[in-house]
Amino acid sequence: MRYFCALPVVICLAISVCLAEIGPKAGTKAPSFTVTGSDGKTYALDQISASQPVFLYFVKYNCGSNPIAVKYFNRLYKAYKGKVQFLAVCDADAKTYQKFAAEYAARFAGLLDPDEKIIHAYNIPASQCAVRVDKGGIVGQVFKGFGKESLTALNQSMAQAAGIEPVAVDLASAPSGMRFG
Repeated sequence: MRYFCALPVVICLAISVCLAEIGPKAGTKAPSFTVTGSDGKTYALDQISASQPVFLYFVKYNCGSNPIAVKYFNRLYKAYKGKVQFLAVCDADAKTYQKFAAEYAARFAGLLDPDEKIIHAYNIPASQCAVRVDKGGIVGQVFKGFGKESLTALNQSMAQAAGIEPVAVDLASAPSGMRFG
């Protein structure tokens, strides 16, 4: 009986440790990459982060939380389109990403990472996370999950990067707490 009482505590501690280690540490050099995008262009982090911050949205194409989460990232992308760089890093090839984008009306370009090299380099163990990479390739902030608090912080960070006041983005129905795929 004692073991069953201690089990929830052990599980909570394990989850806390895992969540604390999601993403690269703010202030460190972001893992560099050069990869093909869903639009056929080549993206090199060193080039795209040279003049402005870049927001990398990590998503798994077959994640069960996509129907809920992607709509919020779509809203944020639409609110800041042309003002900040926003790219999905997806564990898909071009054909699979096209299906993903069509199914969820994703309008942002996807960085194709079928071997998950970028995903692993950024230490993203679960879908629906974002990382702000500041000018010069330095990690600015990690946004864990797609809960209302994380999405609100992402909205504020995107506004700051754009040099404008935060845009009113409908996040009212976003789940509370930290949610992952």
